[in-house]
Amino acid sequence: MSCLRHDFAKVKMNYSHRIFRFWLMLSLCVYCCTLQAQPPYADWDTYSDTWAATDGLGRSVPHERSGLSLPRANRTVGMFYFLTFDRGGEGPFDNTKILKAHPEAMTDIHNPAWGPLNESHYWGEPLFGYYASDDEWVLRKHAQMLSNAGVDVVIFDNSNAVTYDKARRTLCRVWEKVRSEGGKTPQIAFLCPFGNPGGIGSATLSELYDTLYEPGLYSDLWFRWEGKPLIMADPGFVTPKAIDDKSVRQPVALNHGETLGQVFTADRPFTAVGGQFPTWSAVGSGMTLSLFEGGPQCKLVARRKFETIGDSSVVLLDKLPLQPPGIYYLEMSQPIGRIGWWGLVGNARLGSFESGEPTQGFRSVYLHSSGDATARQLPSPYKPRTSLESAERARKIRSFFTFRTPIGRYDLTHPPSGSWAWLQNFPQAVQRSPSGAPEQITVGVAQNYNAVTHLAPMSFAGAFGRSYHQGK
Repeated sequence: MSCLRHDFAKVKMNYSHRIFRFWLMLSLCVYCCTLQAQPPYADWDTYSDTWAATDGLGRSVPHERSGLSLPRANRTVGMFYFLTFDRGGEGPFDNTKILKAHPEAMTDIHNPAWGPLNESHYWGEPLFGYYASDDEWVLRKHAQMLSNAGVDVVIFDNSNAVTYDKARRTLCRVWEKVRSEGGKTPQIAFLCPFGNPGGIGSATLSELYDTLYEPGLYSDLWFRWEGKPLIMADPGFVTPKAIDDKSVRQPVALNHGETLGQVFTADRPFTAVGGQFPTWSAVGSGMTLSLFEGGPQCKLVARRKFETIGDSSVVLLDKLPLQPPGIYYLEMSQPIGRIGWWGLVGNARLGSFESGEPTQGFRSVYLHSSGDATARQLPSPYKPRTSLESAERARKIRSFFTFRTPIGRYDLTHPPSGSWAWLQNFPQAVQRSPSGAPEQITVGVAQNYNAVTHLAPMSFAGAFGRSYHQGK
């Protein structure tokens, strides 16, 4: 703008040029003022509920077809959502490609073509490639697509007693940011295990309560039903004994680009520190250990790279200058091959970290002090609750949620009131509230079910898969 004013003072122009230049300056001023008056992010309607669609077979869904596509009042749309894909392991494993190259693998779970057991598998390559469930770009895109489709809530499938803590935390953080920028996202809720063998149903609910709901994290995202956060869990599992913290010895894998860490307290001077690290029988695994004084992101004491670690070996960062008693942080990073860290996994947060964020459990820590023949493992800091504390905690959890008991079977014609299904065979039964009012119905594109064995893998004969139609 100062350059334009300078031109006016220095250059002789005819009347028409002067008028044009004045109009240009005025337009720029108005345009700039208009931009400055806008908020940094504007919430605007894309009218996604008016979009038409045609698929690859030429089938069209116009916006108005007998009024069926128009929104109806007092209806909520939920979609089950999976956070199962991670960046660890050898993958990606694509079932479609595996079966095309190795059809004999269809009936052999141990066929090497499948890769290691318990790895994440894709039925086909997703639209956005073989992404991980904590990919922030994908999570933002999912929020947009789900909102445009009119989905009000996503229900995370934790029915196998795995809560995918890191991916869940990333999704909540990303979706909260989307909302702060004026965008839209669905709400969130959770499906817990259908049964409670070994207390896994209670443990899953307890973990979600401890890590998300009790601290009040991302409360704007919580889906509320009847005035309280909805949880698909059996309230009968919420007993003082069942929801007590339980620690289980279990390894945690270290993925590329991530870190695992543990805060610990040394009660006497030491010259070596380390942990126990599984490789799941892999050969040539390694990693880097770092010791910090005071906690994460504090003063670095020592760092060393270790190669060719044996499975479940105790590895020590040794030959340290004598370290005084106090609080320290041991961190594992830069994995070579497949490697993890043994420890106790439970509901409580006891100084464990994953990529700089607190998480549940307590990782194994070994210290070697002067006078000790070998390194000693630090004792577990888990402390059981008193019976009164457990009873009060159970009462809080029962009163915090609106419970709907998840139904595992797909063929119930008269499901009990107060239960919600996650998959059902056609024709689906209506799920009813505790008072008996119609409340929920489930629509699925396929079920891992057949008429002979009922619950069955999709590879079994007669499975109600994606191509199942009229009994065939």
